[in-house]
Order: sequence, then structure tokens, then C-alpha cells
Amino acid sequence: MSSNSASTLTGYQFFQGICQPDEPAAMVIAPMRPSDDVQQKTAALQQILHTLMAADSGWPTDQPQTSETLLPYVMDEAEELLEALQAEPQTTAAAAAQRLSAGSPRLLTELSADWLWAIAASMPIAMQLLEGVAANIHDWPQVYGIRLVPMLEIKTDEVTYTLDLTTQSWGSLVPAVAPEAAMQLLDLPAAPWVTAATLQTQIRDRSTALVPGLRPWFAGVAVQLCLPDHPWMTAQARLVLPLLPLTMQVTAPEPTALEMPLAYVEASGLPTARVWEAEALPTTVIETSTAILNAPAQAYPWTLDAELSFAEPGAVVAAMSARQQQALGQRVVAYARGQPQLTLSALLETVLSSLAAPELGGLTLGHSPISLSELCNQVKWLWIQASQEYMPLMRGLSAQQLQSGRPWQSGTLMSQGQLVLLSEGEAIAALDVATSEWIAAAPTLAATDLLHLPPVFQSQVAIWSVEQLTSQINQTVAARSPVLASLMTAPPVQLWSPQDDLFPDLQLPTLALRWQIELTFLTSTF
Repeated sequence: MSSNSASTLTGYQFFQGICQPDEPAAMVIAPMRPSDDVQQKTAALQQILHTLMAADSGWPTDQPQTSETLLPYVMDEAEELLEALQAEPQTTAAAAAQRLSAGSPRLLTELSADWLWAIAASMPIAMQLLEGVAANIHDWPQVYGIRLVPMLEIKTDEVTYTLDLTTQSWGSLVPAVAPEAAMQLLDLPAAPWVTAATLQTQIRDRSTALVPGLRPWFAGVAVQLCLPDHPWMTAQARLVLPLLPLTMQVTAPEPTALEMPLAYVEASGLPTARVWEAEALPTTVIETSTAILNAPAQAYPWTLDAELSFAEPGAVVAAMSARQQQALGQRVVAYARGQPQLTLSALLETVLSSLAAPELGGLTLGHSPISLSELCNQVKWLWIQASQEYMPLMRGLSAQQLQSGRPWQSGTLMSQGQLVLLSEGEAIAALDVATSEWIAAAPTLAATDLLHLPPVFQSQVAIWSVEQLTSQINQTVAARSPVLASLMTAPPVQLWSPQDDLFPDLQLPTLALRWQIELTFLTSTF
């Protein structure tokens, strides 16, 4: 039965309903964080495997490197990791699940925001697919792109509802791409052909490794629902990850097509410009003072295809390695918890497959020159992954601002991720990573301004100074992301543009690149 005719509620009203899954673990959509001991033992095993698998390791060329052949050489490290996994304490997420088991249902709109964050944070290509990427699809010449549109299917005895998590409306009527359809994602530097099913499986596996609480939702879970003006009902809920084609418009649209409601346009599968919404390194100290562009230039000497390279890449490469170890630790723990009788051989096979698994749209920071547009994409994903609780600020949050000598002003508070270019310590330009555009507007908030935030921000503090809130956000993100922490130290970089080839004797200046999060406030005009 069609979801659109199955209820008098709109999709938005449906998302204002209350949902309580019968499985307590499904209530907690929080990243799984391995213990320090597991992280250290995983890193030790990873290091010796890299040594054994290096080209100059002296490994016999006629002997394949498998978990069976490698195990004798890494027996001690594998045993120590297995012992650490068996001693892994209950995570904070598991403890929270036990507290929630007695009650505390949640709004569907809150759950959907957490689901979207987990999917976007699972891997860079997932974030890009949520926004829509250019793509070739085999035997579909009319398609110019593809977009991931996570849906929630809710089945009762009488009807099935399909809800679009992104637009919080009824599910799109556009047919999804078939699982066996082969596609080439053109936004990637190297564009291999993959099937839709491969992409969906990778995203599902990575998101459940990051957030184990997603697993029941993908498998299907019994829930209790209370919708506006409806009594409590029992249903079966399941998350699905359809890929919708973005079709090329061949003829000019009819004039009436421009008058359709925005909600309909978004629900039709057209691309939308959206920003989506791991453990601390105790020895890292981050200075969170921000660089401010007091008089930004109106024109910039670099286009987004300009390439950036790190003059001293060692720190960034080390941070990338630390991030990889974090991700590997999460996957190992996620696998171990699903195996009651984990063997050394199976554990080593999991580590090897995780190390060898290709990551579509993966991170390349520090390893080679990178275009400014791709730099924005990669940094944006790292920011999203480290900012679950700050997602409302990424989208824009209703708040109030108080400046000295003025009354409270209502408006929208937003966080802005900035890549600031500095020359001799002075900020000369800044990129907004969410839009990949140069920032031309002056700051709208002073450090001493006060902000009154609504309860949806999930904080025990209702009133913050701009300086306090900005500092806390930057410190939290730096503690969770070693790569962003390294970029906060303003490493030296060089920028190269295609037009530089016209001036072979030109000495490229050494600049510094600094990552920071700033707050902006848009005052309501009504």
C-alpha cells in the first residue's frame, strides 16, 4: 500500500512521533570507542604486519601472505590483542543502553538525525553520496549522478510507511538503482566501476562498526510508536539505503514546475546542498585562539583546483596513521563482539581484510598534493565524524544573542568550519569547508557576546559566551580527530595553481594552513 495514501499525517508530522524499540541497544546511536589497551595492541599488530608485508621484507615470493602463513610471525601480538578484546570493559554506550531499557522513548526526528550522522561519519564516500555525486551508470545514459537517500520502513499489520530521513518527508517515488547496477563515481580521483550493492554493503558495514547500535535497525527491529493524534501501535522498523538516480533534464521545464513546493523538490530525489552531521589523545594540547579576517579580500589568487602540499608532512602523516589505527580498532572490536568463540586465525584475518579493504573516496591528506576542493571535502568529513552532538549547529540552530548594551536578538546560530591561509602569521584568506567557497563576510559575533541555546542542543548549560562555546567545540573536535588536531597547529604549506606554469621562475610562497571552527549568527528579520 502506498505510504502517501496510508495516513492522514504528513511526513513531517510522522517524524514528530515517539518511537521506542524493543531492543535497548537500538536506542543508543553513539560511536563505539575501544579501550586504550585494545588500541595499543591493535597498533602493535598493525606495525609488525606492515613490516612483514613491505616490498623489502624478504618474504619468499612463492609463498602467499595469508592469516595462516603470517600467524607464526605475529603470534605474540595476536595473542595480546585477543586477550585485550576478551577483557574489553562495557562501553559507555552499553551502559547507557542499560539505563534506557526501562523507558525513555525518543522522537523519530531525533533518531533520524543520529542515524544520518552515523551513516555520514562511516566513510567519506557516504557523506558525498548523501549530498549527491556525479556518476555514470551502466545502461542508464540519461543519469548524470547518484544520491544516497536513507529511508526508514515501518510496517504494521495494515500498511507500510516509507520515510525519507534527509528531508523528513514521505519516501521518494523515484525508483532506486538496482543492486546489481554498475556505476562509476566521477567525483573520485580514481573511478572504479562498482555495483550499487557493493556501495550499500560497505556503508552499512562501516556504519555498524562505528555505531553498533545501528545493527538492529538495519536488520529490522520491533518498535512501539505513538504518532500525533494516534494511539500507541506496534510495528517493525528497518533502515534501508537506496541509491536514487539523478536524471538529466533534456527539455526545458514547464513554467508550473518552478512553482512546486520545496519539500516536493527535495523529496523527488533532486540534489540538495546540506551539511551532515572516536578517543582523546591525552598528550595533545591544542591552542584554540582563532584567526580572524578583519578585511577579507574580494578576489583570491587561487581557484579551487589549486593544489596544496604540506611543506613538512610528517605530523599530518602521523596523525593520519593514528586515525587509521582508531578506525581499525573499532572494526576489530565490532567483529570480536559478534564472535563468541574468536580464534587467533580469524582475528588476524579480520585485521588483514580491514587493512587491505579499499576505501572509496578515502583520505589522502599529507601523502600527495591535494586540490583545495578535495581538501574541503576530506576535512569536512573529519569534522562531521568528530561532531555528533554539534550536528544541530552545523545545520543551524534557533538561538538568541546578547551584545553589551543591546537587547536579546533572535536568530540562527551556525558553526562554520574554516581552513584559514596565513602569511607571516596574518590570515589572508579562508575557505568554508561546507560549501567549498571563499569566506567574504566579516565575523558576526564577538567573543564576549552571550548565546542562549535551546534544550535540543543537549547541554546542561543554557547560556554560553561565544568564546566558551567556540573553545569547547574546537577542543572536543581536536580530542577526537588527530588529523584535525594537527591542522589546528597551522602547519606550513605551499599552493600551486595551473597558471603558475606560465611563470617558471616564480618562487612559490610558503604559507600556513589552520583549521578552526567559528560561530556565526544570522539575526531574524521578522
